[in-house]
Amino acid sequence: MAKGSDNDFPSILVTEQGSKPTAPASSKQRIYMKTDHKLYHEDNGGTETEVGGGLSNPMDTAGDIIVGGTSGAPAKLAKGSDSTVLTMSASTHLPVWQAPAAAKGVTYTDRKDYMAGSITMNSTSFASVQAALNLTLTAVAGDVVMVGFSAQFSNENVDVYFDACSLVSGSPVNYLSNGSGTPPTSGYGAWYLPPAHYYGMGGPILYTLQAGDISAGTVTIQVCYRTVSATNRTIYGGTNSPITSWAVNLSR
Repeated sequence: MAKGSDNDFPSILVTEQGSKPTAPASSKQRIYMKTDHKLYHEDNGGTETEVGGGLSNPMDTAGDIIVGGTSGAPAKLAKGSDSTVLTMSASTHLPVWQAPAAAKGVTYTDRKDYMAGSITMNSTSFASVQAALNLTLTAVAGDVVMVGFSAQFSNENVDVYFDACSLVSGSPVNYLSNGSGTPPTSGYGAWYLPPAHYYGMGGPILYTLQAGDISAGTVTIQVCYRTVSATNRTIYGGTNSPITSWAVNLSR
């Protein structure tokens, strides 16, 4: 087969119309170009429609975006200031640029210092050292938390075992030393306080949170203790010897 001609279609010369021409005769249609260099169609009723007009670009500056204006017509929304975010206005229900809202209720570290006075310990079952030392972190199941505790003690001749536990609705759920609802008899080994010693705190506890530890997106951690006997043992809690608890969510 021989190659076809490079000029298979004849040229069309279009004369611009200064305005819409008169309607064509019945059963006729008219296609024409106006001085805006756009094609228009006119039916025999005189109705004029732009042919293939597509979207008219309203943007004229770098960073502009197109939004739906009145009746959805394309309109320009000028770019926002640096670090602003696009959001929907609660009053106009239209997109606007605004400063980002600050994060609410997100706490990945917590520290409490108790200096209101000394605390007497004499419970042979695990009990809270002091509710004011409870810690709260934003967390989900599977997060790893690190919990620490430090204090100065009196030197009475009684052993004291310390641990930490998660709380839900004020009740212990799991003890961090063993991940169980039943605490080990000796608590967390590094926090053992021997008799007749003023200091006894070791390194922090690392614990992977379980689903039951979480309530409303947070975990509450309590430092607890038990004494071997009902003999009193004192934790000094004053401005010169604060009792400190702290926790960090290492997964965030």
